[in-house]
Amino acid sequence: MILSKFRSILFPILAMPGLLYSQTIPSTTPIEGEAEVCEDETTTYSVNSDFTIIITEVKFDGTSGQDQVELKNVGTTDVDVTGYRFCTRFAYPTISSVMVVSGDLDLSPGEIVVIGGLNLNDASADVGIYLPGVSSGDFAQASKMVHFVQYGGANIGRESVAVTKGIWVDDAFVDVSGLSSGETIQYDNAGNNTSDWSINTSSLGADNSPITSYEWSVPSGATILANNGNNISINWSGASSGDISV
Repeated sequence: MILSKFRSILFPILAMPGLLYSQTIPSTTPIEGEAEVCEDETTTYSVNSDFTIIITEVKFDGTSGQDQVELKNVGTTDVDVTGYRFCTRFAYPTISSVMVVSGDLDLSPGEIVVIGGLNLNDASADVGIYLPGVSSGDFAQASKMVHFVQYGGANIGRESVAVTKGIWVDDAFVDVSGLSSGETIQYDNAGNNTSDWSINTSSLGADNSPITSYEWSVPSGATILANNGNNISINWSGASSGDISV
């Protein structure tokens, strides 16, 4: 389970009547929903997960053998991922047989490792992580799968296994048609839908956990629009100037 973290972020803004303000939050995590907040009112967003080792970022850039996958331990105990195995379009490398780009394979809670030396399909692929000791017949068993993502198309490889396990949605895939050089697909740690994955500038090796709690402090008459993305937009409809902090 991912333990919710609280981050207090202060962005002082001088608001003028009739203007729309947008403030970028230093996180790769989309924020969903809309909240109309008055002074000193607090709105909290929380996320949960049953995963222990999860895929948090995937890089595929057209260079054979240079693709990378970031893993994170979101459990409460140390996990050695040396014997874990990837499954991607029916290639099954053991993690210990590929390159560690950053971090190490003995992951403490919250720790990240970036695995490189992979050759992922740039157009479409599935990327699954399996428990240690799996044999060729075990990749079809949902109990052996740990985490999964699929991009570029549906029904690739082990999608059905992930659906059976309850960690993916049938026929779902991350749309990577807008992926540019230097960008990766990144997981927000929050759920099993493609909306929990987004395209962002690579942050491999850095934590891209969501900000799970927010405190809004705005004068009466302001509306905070928490948009999907890394921006908070504030619609100021007050009759006079005022101070806003987020």
